[in-house]
Order: sequence, then C-alpha cells, then structure tokens
Amino acid sequence: PIGTPVVWYVDQSSANTPDGTSWATAFLDVQDALDVASSGDQIWIAQGWYIPTDTNGTNDSREASFRLIAGVEINGGFSGNETGLDQQQPNIYQVVFSGDLNGDDGDDGEGGNTSENAYHVVTADALVGSNPILDGVYIRSGNANSAANNKFGGGLIVSNTPTGSAAYPLVRQCRFVLNQAFYGGGVATRTANDSVALIHCTFANNYALQLGGAIWNNGSCGVDNTLIVGNSCEEAGGALFSAGDQLKLINTTITQNGAGYVAGIYIQSGNNNVGSNNIIWGNRDVNGDHIQLHIEGG
Repeated sequence: PIGTPVVWYVDQSSANTPDGTSWATAFLDVQDALDVASSGDQIWIAQGWYIPTDTNGTNDSREASFRLIAGVEINGGFSGNETGLDQQQPNIYQVVFSGDLNGDDGDDGEGGNTSENAYHVVTADALVGSNPILDGVYIRSGNANSAANNKFGGGLIVSNTPTGSAAYPLVRQCRFVLNQAFYGGGVATRTANDSVALIHCTFANNYALQLGGAIWNNGSCGVDNTLIVGNSCEEAGGALFSAGDQLKLINTTITQNGAGYVAGIYIQSGNNNVGSNNIIWGNRDVNGDHIQLHIEGG
C-alpha cells in the first residue's frame, strides 16, 4: 500500500542468504541494515547481542558506533517472525547493542577490561530532516573516556546538530546499563543545538568520572516515564546534570543514585526547565548531605 514503510530485517541467527528484505533472509548485522536504510525506512531486529563496526572512516576501532540516520526507525524486541510493530516485546526478546568490542567485560559487565570499548554505543551526529527513532534496545558498555567528543555519552551522544534542525533522536523503551564517560555515562547532548527525548527508558549502573552519571545535558533533554536508578558520578549529578537551555522531566523516578555531591539532579542553568509528577528520593552523596535536587540557575 501507498505509504507503507520499507522494513529491513536483522537476525543474527538467520541461516539463509541475507538481503534484509524478510525475516527468512534477514541481515546478520545491524550495520548491514543501516548501510541501505534511508529516511522513512524501519529496521526490525531480532533478539541477540550486536556490536558496532562503523568507525566513520577512522582507524580507531573504538570509534565504532551505531550511527542513527534521520527519519529511520530502529526497533528491537522481536523473536524473528513478527508481522507488525504491535508484536514487539523488548523485555522478552532482548536486543543488546554492546560497546564491548572484544567481549571481555565479564559476565556481568563489571570487573573486566573496558579499555577497548567503543566510545559511544550509539551516535546521533549532525542530523538534518526527520527524527530518528530508537525503540526497544538495551544499550550497554560504552566507555567515553578519551578527549573532545569522546568523553561525552558512553551509551548515546547527540552532537553537531546544525542550527534550525529538529532531527533529534526519539529514544523509547530503551535500557542504558553499564555505560561510562567523563560526562553523561548513559546519554549526553553535546552542545546547545543538541536535543534528545527519552521516553519509557531505564538508566541503571551507568557512571561518569565527572558530571551526570546517567545523563549530561548541554542542550535540550526531555525525560518522560523513565526510571533512573543506581547510577553514579565522582562530582555532581549522580542521576542527571543539566547545563543546557531546557530540561523537561515528567513522570520519572530517580532513586539510589550516588555522587560526590548532589546525587540526584543538578541543574546548573536553563531558561525553559519543566518538571511534573516526579519521584526523587534515596539518592546519596559522599559528603552526607544527600541533596536530591539542586537548582543553581534556570
């Protein structure tokens, strides 16, 4: 029918010659689908662990990332025979995007070697057009511990959005776990032009060496119906640090996060901050003040 989107299928257990046009002939790797997808297309992914390979033309293996495309919708949570998006079950048929390039992080993702992990598991860079959508995926084991952009957003970085572009990522039903960075262990919006919307997501056990254990916002960040639990940072904002123009926090629970100071939410600035119906409790900082919400400006 007119208006029906092109769907590309990915299933790492597929045994047939892959062309991505059906479950029976699904691509084995997510990158194969990204290589052919264009705005308006959808990518459906069957359960499994998937490792990024696109280094954006560099020789640094740690630059490997799943790079979002404006207008392309990526959906995880399939067993490999579904015919409609209403059959998606991401909690049952888990699709994991992992930055553990060498598979040596350990069974629980802790205590192993993360030194070679990808800087960013997912990247939204310089996008123009329609919103990319990422839905029903586990995002784990990124390690943005380098310099420049590569110290922001171990799970997802949003960067270099041109002025006037509204092609910010819509991230739904995703779980960010065991990601690390200097700023924003799970997610970071890099500049004032960069935005992200996080809807029905979970952030757990992410870590920032400096600010924003789960999220670091320097642009605009919307968080809706999300659980932020058990994240930490060495400085401020164990759950979330915001220095951008807008933080919109709705129907979200923030608990059991840790930090050097202000283990919950640290708002440094912003002219359009909005909050409604949130639960912020049980966040604990090293100095014992256990401040849940600090608003410095905005």
